Amino acid sequence: AELRRAEMGGEQDDLVILRIASLLDAIGQPHQAKLEYHRFLSSPLCTQPVPDWRCETAKNLLEKPPE
Repeated sequence: AELRRAEMGGEQDDLVILRIASLLDAIGQPHQAKLEYHRFLSSPLCTQPVPDWRCETAKNLLEKPPE
């Protein structure tokens, strides 16, 4: 809830999206997590000429089979 509030409050850190995705994954909501991972991959951190290393991690998490 705190991360969602930060995001809605205009938090400029794109890693908030990744943290939300990771938390959703951890609490057993893989479908919601995948939506957030996709959103993170569309963020400036992942669309810049040299993407942040966490973008590759997010891609790999999207490709993992559901449990």
